[in-house]
Amino acid sequence: MTLDVVKLVRADFQKSRPSTWPKIEGTPSTINLEQLWSSMDSTKQILAVIIEEDPFLNGFATIIEYHKNPFINSIVIPSSHQIAQQFGGVSLPALLVFKRDNPQSLEYSSKEAVDFNAIKKKLDEYTSNLAESNHQGPPPPPAPHANNPLEPSPHPAGGKQMDNIPIDFNQYKVQQLDVASALNYMLNQEIPRKPIIDGEKLSALKGWIHLLKKYVPGTAPIRRLFYRLDEWTQLQSSIKAEDWIEKVESLQRDLGHPLPSNSTWIACKGSQAYLRGYTCGLWTLMHALTVQAYNDEKHNSAFKPVVEVLEPLHQFIFNYLSCEVCAKNFHHMTESNQLSLVTRPEDTVLWLWRAHNNVNKRLSGDASEDPKYPKRQFPPPALCPDCYINGIPMEDKILEFMVRYYSDIRTDEVFPQPGYKMTEFENGKIQKVANKHLNPKFAIHADKIDKLEEAEARLREIDGGPKRHWKNLDSDSYAAAANTQTADRSTFYFVWIVIIVAALAFAYMKYRQNRSKFWKTLYYYNDYKV
Repeated sequence: MTLDVVKLVRADFQKSRPSTWPKIEGTPSTINLEQLWSSMDSTKQILAVIIEEDPFLNGFATIIEYHKNPFINSIVIPSSHQIAQQFGGVSLPALLVFKRDNPQSLEYSSKEAVDFNAIKKKLDEYTSNLAESNHQGPPPPPAPHANNPLEPSPHPAGGKQMDNIPIDFNQYKVQQLDVASALNYMLNQEIPRKPIIDGEKLSALKGWIHLLKKYVPGTAPIRRLFYRLDEWTQLQSSIKAEDWIEKVESLQRDLGHPLPSNSTWIACKGSQAYLRGYTCGLWTLMHALTVQAYNDEKHNSAFKPVVEVLEPLHQFIFNYLSCEVCAKNFHHMTESNQLSLVTRPEDTVLWLWRAHNNVNKRLSGDASEDPKYPKRQFPPPALCPDCYINGIPMEDKILEFMVRYYSDIRTDEVFPQPGYKMTEFENGKIQKVANKHLNPKFAIHADKIDKLEEAEARLREIDGGPKRHWKNLDSDSYAAAANTQTADRSTFYFVWIVIIVAALAFAYMKYRQNRSKFWKTLYYYNDYKV
């Protein structure tokens, strides 16, 4: 479909060549890299070269897509072009990437044939990285249409403009440590605030822990912790706060303390100790839960988003969030945003996205706002330029972004881990250059632990059967048992000795009898013979 549209756009361009359009044509073979860099806008940091044969549809699609991108300039060349001859040797269509800080060296080269989607995915990575390193991005789009007050706005309420506050892109990274710290604070501080958990609060807790058991992002030990905690919680009619804390600590010990003992924040760290932190981590956790539920259940026709995800989430916030005003506002928002009407798996993600943006809009400029990290509509255009058209959020693009963003959970430490640069060569030519890190990305929900826990439960049941117990050799009971065993053993030996003696006597008697018959026979035989 995309390439068909490109054909039509290319035909229109050849007819009238509008001055405001990008040049949808191939680069002349006489142009070299140095000339390309000198003709480019100095703000452009990336030169993307698509090597393709006529009709250059993937290349033209890339030129159109990145025409207004602040970081990337793209061109298309045939395989006979001097740049392709110098850096090519790859399957077509191919993508070559050059960076301004090293303009004559190849930064990246595709090894296999690529289409427009693969090219776009790679160039979007460069866009995100450059936006992050520069702490800036394309200007936010204009506000949405004023007659739709429920539509999230790129600008916060009250007309406050935040263009003069640079975006710190470190806050827009989903960190595993933030999620784990939020879980730790939730289990040890938020839930056991009341001395007794029963009634409606216990029902809310059971639903929330069961939701975490199914979709919590984390390592296998973290998921095993919530699997066991769910098994225990479902059997309780009421829970004392001290019993809850003791159970959590017991599971932590059994599983090697998968959750940190102290809450430490990376992307959720505020400019002051009392800002952001847990609330930021809780939002991150909830978004990751909805995304994981969508990934797991999007093809499940029996999946009920409200019953299985959103209502347990709502009840937990309403019953356990220590900020009671926040909890009540969230409760009212479930009614105004029509939580009960959510039916599709993708709406699980989008409903919480709308709710979070509405909260950000309401709290923008509030005393609780961190001045270094003002409340913005998410995602900001610098993170997802495709998510807005004329300031209006495109929900299909938003969904794609949310799934991609909350599935990319990082395992960064408080202090940065070392990295290195890897260069791949083939036939003496640079084929690929990439930055590698010793700390890999976290694979969210990499495996299920239900079967593992069930197998271990069966083993524990087997191990819990009758066991042999060692006796103390010095104990009176052992001495009495030993004497009894000695007497029994003596009787056993005596019986067998009697049997053996009787058998030998019987054998001897038979021998004597047979011996007498033998000699009598021999005697009479010899007498007859004489």
